[in-house]
Amino acid sequence: MRVDFYLLGENKVLSQVVFALINKGHQASWRIGIHLNDTELADELSNKLWTQIPNSFMPNQIIKTSRCQSSEEAIMLFNHAPDDINTLDYFINCTGQNTTYNKPDGRLADIVQFDEESKVAGRRRYSDYKQQQCELNHHKI
Repeated sequence: MRVDFYLLGENKVLSQVVFALINKGHQASWRIGIHLNDTELADELSNKLWTQIPNSFMPNQIIKTSRCQSSEEAIMLFNHAPDDINTLDYFINCTGQNTTYNKPDGRLADIVQFDEESKVAGRRRYSDYKQQQCELNHHKI
């Protein structure tokens, strides 16, 4: 599994970075899951996906069940990780916590916030993925 860590700069807005990552996965025709801690952020991103691109949109759904297979949309946002997240091609983790996503040919984007506590937790997750022999990448944004 490929894991890309995205370390946000001090002035970077999480929703903008996540939107760009979703757009990248959407262009590749991947099934995408975005795990968020914040229902307001999920609503904001969902609305942005429907309206941000002139003359187009990215269909999405906020998942409130334990199964993402129940969604026909390629882009799913959720506040709790569904039981079947390994059916996704691309998983964007915005929670600052470890995830159970481990699809061998999948891609994981792990967002690390700017504050020191988030960076320490991100280092722990990086170490965990390294022990799992994942392909690791690091990006400063």
